[in-house]
Amino acid sequence: MRTGIAWSRPLLLVLAASLAACGGDDDDGSGDDGGGDGSDGGGEADAAVADAQPPFDATTTFLVLNSSAFEAGGEIPLRHACATHGGEDLSPALAWSGGPEAAGYAVVLTDRSIDYGFVHSVIWDIPGDVTALPEGVEQVAEPAEPAGARQTLAFDETTRGYRGPCPGEEHMYEFALYALRSNPLPGVTLDSTRDEVIDALTEEMIISTTLTGTFRPPPEK
Repeated sequence: MRTGIAWSRPLLLVLAASLAACGGDDDDGSGDDGGGDGSDGGGEADAAVADAQPPFDATTTFLVLNSSAFEAGGEIPLRHACATHGGEDLSPALAWSGGPEAAGYAVVLTDRSIDYGFVHSVIWDIPGDVTALPEGVEQVAEPAEPAGARQTLAFDETTRGYRGPCPGEEHMYEFALYALRSNPLPGVTLDSTRDEVIDALTEEMIISTTLTGTFRPPPEK
């Protein structure tokens, strides 16, 4: 199941140029609007396409993210929630397939029930030949598996890596997977904040996809 997709800025330029030439309008892009000259002859539009050719065929290549712990849109099990609600704070197993060749990957967990989106954790510099994260990735800066990956401080500003759902009522959570053109990710260190790492990976993003789930705290005993 494909749960979401986003394209890099070069691809958006290609799409904008192509749609302008056809007289169409694309309102589904995730980056800055790109301009194209749709005049007859198409010389400038063709040049823009040639200069910004993406490294994959966006019409047939999709990045898919799944978890053995829950289905897309389903309920996140208690074991992956915070200890406050009786959980074990274990990151869920994740696996992905498809998409273009990537130098590395990153996964960002965000609480989407908060208006601005509250980022729980970020793991990045996942090697490009890795296609899964195990359940319970170590809560350390540089976990043993996957080797080479690094993790920011979680939302509690104390724990390295994953901190699970801990809401007072039902919330929706998003696991976003980013395929990146660089590994290691430039311009960031283990001292970088979650926002700083997200800014950097957004700049290096080729394509992304999301997997969402909900968590409802168990009734108080």
